[in-house]
Amino acid sequence: MASEIMEYDFFSVLPNEVLCIIFYHIRPYKQLLSTASLVCCRWRQIIFNEQFTNEYYKIKYRQSNLIGWWKFSKPGSVGYDSSGLIGEKCTVNGTPEIDQCFLGNCTVFDGHSSIRIPVMNYPQYQIDFYSISLWVSFDSWVDYNGWNVFLAAWDDDLNKNWIHLGCQRNHIQTQVVISDTYRCQYDCNAQNTHINRRTWYHIVARISRQKQEIWINGKLSEIKEMTNPRDASTGRSYSWANEETWLEEKMSMPNILTIGAKNELYEYSWHGGRLADISIWNCWLEPKEIRAIFQQKCSIDQMKIGTYLFSNLCDM
Repeated sequence: MASEIMEYDFFSVLPNEVLCIIFYHIRPYKQLLSTASLVCCRWRQIIFNEQFTNEYYKIKYRQSNLIGWWKFSKPGSVGYDSSGLIGEKCTVNGTPEIDQCFLGNCTVFDGHSSIRIPVMNYPQYQIDFYSISLWVSFDSWVDYNGWNVFLAAWDDDLNKNWIHLGCQRNHIQTQVVISDTYRCQYDCNAQNTHINRRTWYHIVARISRQKQEIWINGKLSEIKEMTNPRDASTGRSYSWANEETWLEEKMSMPNILTIGAKNELYEYSWHGGRLADISIWNCWLEPKEIRAIFQQKCSIDQMKIGTYLFSNLCDM
């Protein structure tokens, strides 16, 4: 009991600014709230605060989770990665152009352009639990009957099929391959959202070894479980193993990340589309983050989670 009092006294003399810095590094947010003792009223006053929560979710305190970020805001460098991981290390094919949009900047693809980022040597990308967030708009002449790929790490020759995120027949789809040997592909189709032209949509893909999720405009639109090989969309063989053995098979890992096309051959390149604020995370974005980004119509560095939460207390 004496040690607990001494610990409490130690923290009680710290200024609020120092306590905030400590709390910024305790994750996730629910754990921060649960670990703050009921007797530590001062701690709770600091944490349960709109401004503190806004700061808690800022990029500078989430940097370790952010592994890719394309803001399209650096003049003369459309493929620059602002996350601090890859930077200028990319190859730009064709002439994707930077334009202005409601977020500040976006990039425009013409069906013969792409941005290729080598990620095979980055362990941060060799993961099977991640999120992708982006804003997308479709120009007036987009071909809804064909594939229009926003972002992919998909190289069939090397069995490096990590993610495919795009649009076909008026619905958003993600694809993931499990097992480089058996190549079981799982497609997650969000078919309940009608896509209008010249309208911006916020899309989040949450991927794990067990399932895919697609969120559109702050709402969970579709889930695809990947725990049974018989549920795969395609595959060389998926009747060879029981469910327990199948769970030992790994997700394919990425080689080249391509923005605006499926691969370097411009397969399913995006015709007349725009992308803005693409971010890749080594964690799942929380539902409140996804909803806040859409509701506030902002880039990831401008979202104010505290403002969102304190105006929607049911999401706490």
